[in-house]
Amino acid sequence: ERIRFLVATMPTALGAAESKRLMQDLGQKGMAVSGLVANQCVGGMAGPSAQKYYDARSQGQSRWITELRVRADEVSASPEYQNNVGEGGGGDAIAVTEVPFRDAEVVGPDALAALGAAAFADARAFEHLVRGSYG
Repeated sequence: ERIRFLVATMPTALGAAESKRLMQDLGQKGMAVSGLVANQCVGGMAGPSAQKYYDARSQGQSRWITELRVRADEVSASPEYQNNVGEGGGGDAIAVTEVPFRDAEVVGPDALAALGAAAFADARAFEHLVRGSYG
């Protein structure tokens, strides 16, 4: 009996590119792909069902953002982290930055630069990235 793979992805440019590469790699190794699952599709949602979905998703994300903040604080306070903070880190706590949902994928250097500037404009640790000075 042959092993078959079911590839799961999200319908995004990155998801499509990664899935294509995975399917090609598996094929080159003689492994069969039996199907592809596109998760988190929102097409066809409208009205109250769309609002219910987004409300539930927002609540779930809030829970996990809180969890990420707790974990970042725990790691920041650990002796291992404090002893290994690189030059320029200053021993500051690990920052958790929330980036708002965009109605389009962030693709390409210009879109990524605009997103970075908006997300990290007030973050001292990323000033060199936002201003473009890397030295």
